[in-house]
Amino acid sequence: MKGNYKYHLEPYSPTSKKTCPKCGRKKCFTLYLDENNTPAGEQYGICDHVKECGYRLYPTGTINNSDFEPVIVAKKEAFFYDTETASAFNIKKYENGLIRFLLTKFQKSELEQILNNYFIGSVNDGIIFWQIDENYKIHRGKIMWYNPDGHRTKVKDQTGGEYAKISMMWKFLNRKQENEPEMCYFGQHLTSLYPDKPVAIVESEKTCLIGSLIEPDFTWIATLSINNFQSYRLNFLKNFKNYVFVFPDRDGYPAWKEKTAQILNLMPGLRISVNDFILEYGKEKEDLADVFLRFC
Repeated sequence: MKGNYKYHLEPYSPTSKKTCPKCGRKKCFTLYLDENNTPAGEQYGICDHVKECGYRLYPTGTINNSDFEPVIVAKKEAFFYDTETASAFNIKKYENGLIRFLLTKFQKSELEQILNNYFIGSVNDGIIFWQIDENYKIHRGKIMWYNPDGHRTKVKDQTGGEYAKISMMWKFLNRKQENEPEMCYFGQHLTSLYPDKPVAIVESEKTCLIGSLIEPDFTWIATLSINNFQSYRLNFLKNFKNYVFVFPDRDGYPAWKEKTAQILNLMPGLRISVNDFILEYGKEKEDLADVFLRFC
């Protein structure tokens, strides 16, 4: 993922999600920002509710086109995290709520290699999901908190609404947000480490870890959100020779089914297909990890 985009989605923070101008739901609308991190306009952004609402307006006026190619501007100096900085947090990889939960389901010996592969870290009892590209550059670090039951920790805002407790390493380390490189997929580097394995694409980092424990013959990577499943983000797989299997969340299946068809048209050499497992075994808004854990 090279270069900077003229418009990019606002990185997540507890106050970043706005009210969708179409469906009117609160805290579900992500704005597009320009290269100066200024909102392009209140109408420009993406609604999280892809199935029910589907509103998406890019600042050039492209509405509901889920596969736009971002406008490229001159490259700026980007700050990549060095391995030494990241490793300092990875020493305590077991000291967070999600891994403590996984230890109730799996043996520590099973987890060890998985956590090392994904370069998992911990800070303030939260798990660090580092985003590392196929060239082993560390783009970003996302911190998430989990309850003892394995579900994400929720906090309330001033209006009483709830949202997942999430932070970013740039904030923890007092870095400048504008120096953050473009995001990449969680686990993206593993396609270089294991080039002969088929790839499984899911939405969440947690599902990557659990998928790797249940089905280690796949390389599991996460898009981080339903809207990040885009052809231009899959450029790192353009010369990939093995199969790519897409595992949507239950409620995101229609959107990712349509998206996969678009990707096939744009990348005809990519052997990618949507797996129907979640339709047969998933309930309501479950993802693959929920199904796997029900049978553990």
